[in-house]
Amino acid sequence: MEYYVIYKKKNDHNTAGAKAPADIETLMQIRGAKAILINKYETHDTMIRKIFGLFINLLNWLKIYRTLQKNSVLLIQHPYYRGFYFLSYFIRRAKAKKNVKIIVLIHDLESIREGIEGVIKIKKGKAEKREKFIISCADSIICHNTCMKNYLISCGYNSDIIIELEIFDYLYRGSLLDKSTCKESSIAIAGNLAVGKSKYISLLPTLGQELKIHLFGPNYIEEPQVSNIIYHGQFKPDELPQFLEGAFGLVWDGDTLDTCSGNTGNYLRYNNPHKVSLYLASGLPVIVWKESAIAAFIEKNNLGLTVKSIYDIPQAIQTLTDEQYAIMKKNVTVQGSMLRRGYYFLRAMDKAVNNLD
Repeated sequence: MEYYVIYKKKNDHNTAGAKAPADIETLMQIRGAKAILINKYETHDTMIRKIFGLFINLLNWLKIYRTLQKNSVLLIQHPYYRGFYFLSYFIRRAKAKKNVKIIVLIHDLESIREGIEGVIKIKKGKAEKREKFIISCADSIICHNTCMKNYLISCGYNSDIIIELEIFDYLYRGSLLDKSTCKESSIAIAGNLAVGKSKYISLLPTLGQELKIHLFGPNYIEEPQVSNIIYHGQFKPDELPQFLEGAFGLVWDGDTLDTCSGNTGNYLRYNNPHKVSLYLASGLPVIVWKESAIAAFIEKNNLGLTVKSIYDIPQAIQTLTDEQYAIMKKNVTVQGSMLRRGYYFLRAMDKAVNNLD
């Protein structure tokens, strides 16, 4: 049985959005899958973009269809909407004419998330229609966790073919900052720091001076008068782990410190944030929202703290003993090593392939 993965060339932008799909492509090729390289296009002219885009997408899906051998397996990373109408035609044809099996790995479900405030706007009906088609084609589905699996089951998908990833991997072979095993009252926040995406960051000064906050990422408006907030700039995803500082990495979303809010905040109830994987792979215990789906994994493996509010963080760190923190660090060291080599995806992929039988 031959395996294929659709491969897109990596870019050099300082954004994390492409890191997880690129890691999956790498792991698939390590496992012996053949990469089907597709062409991308960029233009600012709307009409030319539509015409040229249709042509490029047609060529891409012709190439994918012709490359796929009979009785082979194709991994589709969702969302994948480029040339959707060609995708829908050629996927149906590949399944009918070549008996190609489809494994769908879910990165995001827009039927739940509904875009990202200040960053991505979506047409919900259109996204749901495409999402439904792609997932319905799957012979095996790899989703994030139990919460997302239950959501998919409620949408009518067969529970027997759904595999839980548990957590995303974060491939990294570089050096790591030598982080102390002693507890400190400090946190790292990495990601898009724009007010529209992470408004809560602008409220952090109200926490007072006790908690030191290290920020990493683009679009931050510096406040030089706040001495405990340190902005380190932005780094490429494959370089960031060696620069992260702090006793914990924080995962939060929304416009308030009281709770996670907005569509991205609510989305935390279902998804596995890739930011959690970044922190753990970098050797940092994490702090996550108590109502998030990933909280169960963090508590089960003792990899950090779960809190209801950011206001609870200083007290939660203070209550933690040095011995308890040292145990967390040891657990993070073990899990980080697993994430950096792709343990969780490879395990899920094995289960997904077994489902095909």
